[in-house]
Amino acid sequence: MDLVQRFPFLLTSPDYATADLREYPPLRDGFVLVTIYAFISSVAALIDGIVSVGSFGLGFLVFFQSLVGVYISWALVAGFFHLIAIRWGGSGEFLHVLGGMGLASAPLILISFVAFLTNIAEWTFLARDPDRILPLIRLFLSLLGSAWGWPGIICFYVLKNVELMVPSRAMVLAAAGFLLLAAYELYTYNPL
Repeated sequence: MDLVQRFPFLLTSPDYATADLREYPPLRDGFVLVTIYAFISSVAALIDGIVSVGSFGLGFLVFFQSLVGVYISWALVAGFFHLIAIRWGGSGEFLHVLGGMGLASAPLILISFVAFLTNIAEWTFLARDPDRILPLIRLFLSLLGSAWGWPGIICFYVLKNVELMVPSRAMVLAAAGFLLLAAYELYTYNPL
């Protein structure tokens, strides 16, 4: 199954979408999805830097930091899950897991696009948001993306189908990853 065929199944039926990943490593497809996700989130960071501070230089710095950060996060998430999966009986190869975790960025593409639209709404006609609703919406979107993609539901299926982990262990590992990331998001949340 090619990426265009697989993409809708990643969002609606991740078990089916990841069932053949052990035989057909999706590193190229994972790289494509991570690149799309990185580009959308980095453009949003660029525009946010320009609008909020008024400096293209700072906006470009934030763009570059966001772009590189997505790729580093991808590698770290894949490495983290792969190392723990091996300790818990997984038998996958790192490049297969890296490709699978790249595919798990599919929902993050949609979530980051919607978050970008909320940024546009804030910059244009909701500049004076006294209740600070938009930052709460972005926090919710971030948690939704984490639950759906990295390190949530799709990661569970990657662990199950690529690492061949026992489903209960894969669930515990994916849930622990999500809870750690959610705790970090909530701890660092600042509506200002």
